[in-house]
Amino acid sequence: MKRYLPFFPIFMVFFVIQAIYSEAPLHENVEKEEVAPLKKSPFKIEFNDSTFDFSTRFRAETFYGKGINLLNDDPNDQILIPVKHTIDFSLGYGLGRPSRGFDVIKLKTTVRTRGTWGAPESIASTGPAALKISDAVFGVHSHPINRYILWMRELWMDISLEGIFNYPNTYNHKFTFGFFPFELGRGISLGSAYATDPDILGYTPMVGIDQFAPGFKFSGNLVLPNYLSYDLYAAILRNRSDTFNNVNLAIMGQQFNSPGESEGCNPARGFGKIDYVVAGRLQWRPVDEQYKKFHLEPYVLYDRQAEQHIEFPGDAESKLGTIGIALNSEYKGFIFDFECAKNLGRQVVKGWDRNVVNIENRNGVLTVVNSEVTAIISQGNDAAGKKAISNSTNQDIINESIRGQQYNGQQIGETNLQNSPDRFSNPYNNEYTGFMFVSDIAYRFSKNVRFAVEVGYATGDENPNRDIHERGESNTHGKYRGFVSLQEVYQGSLVKSAFLLNGSAKVPRVSNFASLSLGDSTANTITRFTNIIYVGPSAEIKGVFHEMPWTVMPNIISYWQEFPLKIFDRVNGMTSHKNARQWLGVETNFFGDIMLMQDFKLFFVGALFFPGSYYDDIKGKPITKEQQKAIERFNRTGDKGRILFSSNHVAFFMNLGLEYRF
Repeated sequence: MKRYLPFFPIFMVFFVIQAIYSEAPLHENVEKEEVAPLKKSPFKIEFNDSTFDFSTRFRAETFYGKGINLLNDDPNDQILIPVKHTIDFSLGYGLGRPSRGFDVIKLKTTVRTRGTWGAPESIASTGPAALKISDAVFGVHSHPINRYILWMRELWMDISLEGIFNYPNTYNHKFTFGFFPFELGRGISLGSAYATDPDILGYTPMVGIDQFAPGFKFSGNLVLPNYLSYDLYAAILRNRSDTFNNVNLAIMGQQFNSPGESEGCNPARGFGKIDYVVAGRLQWRPVDEQYKKFHLEPYVLYDRQAEQHIEFPGDAESKLGTIGIALNSEYKGFIFDFECAKNLGRQVVKGWDRNVVNIENRNGVLTVVNSEVTAIISQGNDAAGKKAISNSTNQDIINESIRGQQYNGQQIGETNLQNSPDRFSNPYNNEYTGFMFVSDIAYRFSKNVRFAVEVGYATGDENPNRDIHERGESNTHGKYRGFVSLQEVYQGSLVKSAFLLNGSAKVPRVSNFASLSLGDSTANTITRFTNIIYVGPSAEIKGVFHEMPWTVMPNIISYWQEFPLKIFDRVNGMTSHKNARQWLGVETNFFGDIMLMQDFKLFFVGALFFPGSYYDDIKGKPITKEQQKAIERFNRTGDKGRILFSSNHVAFFMNLGLEYRF
């Protein structure tokens, strides 16, 4: 019975809708008193040639999920958030509309506060700072900000070039700069998720975007009336050349350019380490009517990441290009949409010496040692087979040793020191070749009933920067087939996912290459729109109850991996050479909302995920070392504690909330 309990809210919603939609009154003999519906208009003030407007969005919601992290039936693999709030305060200003009919200058700012009730530390934290004693770096530190704070989500200015130069506003050429949303196509190749809520399960992932990227945009029409328009966009994702300290930060001392060198590079980061993206698109709209339209959008983008992080800050850089095209069309109730895109460019991984000075517990004594160099025989403070002690003699030998992958596991000259099998990795490139395609086919039976089917496809691959089976196998030139998206929180178009696509991506779905969000490409174990194939139908039904519009959208989606990953061998506790099966499972979702009054909405989302054969094949895989360290950071017993494993149990998730806009 416990397994079927997640279905109960879905059944209840269907029963309530059925009762609401019934035309039979509950009390036929009771006379109804006519009550005038509440109406409101946008809050605006006009003064001379200026227009001010103010709006607010308040959202309060509750969450419950079980098994959403590891598909585990463990009682600790669940979340409960009684109340979570999001409040946005927006202020807009326009100059020129009363006299000219359009805004010559327009400004908008949105201030946000968000958080989980009872957990103010969930809002934000300080940036990571290295912890160092003498020459040993033994971790990073950050701490939460235990207050419900306000921050700037959106801030931009829009300038009409015709208005500035006193020309008729015919082609609507504009220049926009600041923090504002911008997407290509459906927001897969390039989305608006510059800074996101890490837990974006729920009704819509767009609410989880806490800040838009700072950027610039030129836009306007090329052919009238609005048949052909253009957008030229640029954004600064991360600037590491803004201060003397950032430019001279000593993070590159472990790099070597060519195998056989005996010295590292200048340890300073260097000038010009700015991550940015530039993009352009055309929007052709020869037909743009209700239930009859044809929109075509070809686009291109280039993302330059001067400093990526695979194992160490700055050990890689990336030049990512994407070309794509999107179509949106409808005719006589038939809807056909699609988008496809192709990755170009490459990631350059630098030659790197992994040896660092850190601290280890040696017989109850904290000892400063070299992480990738061992002593051959016991000599002085060095013990045979143990990591070499960090002292002036050893460090001179280690720092002046010849660097290159061919010296892994070799004795350093005629000394008592030996390199570990993983100390060096030679430079190599990963060429981007990923591809993605999504399409919707739908039929609108009436303005209130629509049926749709969505298909999605994105190529996948193993993490090219991680050794899967053999030591050093990743340190070679190669092609990365997985599709790489940028700042993406795509949840589907006409068929929406509340779990596997939309979610916080904690489910152990696929191996990740690089997450290009907020300009920080730290590789981790999961991704979003990559290595996935899915198909599923959806229905959208609308109605009105006592002047309250409501909408329900049930769907079911089946998922597969495009690229087969490996089975986890539970007996030997390691990844097998055999491919795991590719079926990820089936997800069923129910989206529902009712407008209680104008701009006051009650919404509900329910999702069930039934794992497929892939999760049977990786059952028992432990969480990553990084996750385990995060869990154990307050453990003072010295024991490693409990290791969590992935499983193959049914997972479910519910989200209920209210949203009011003013």
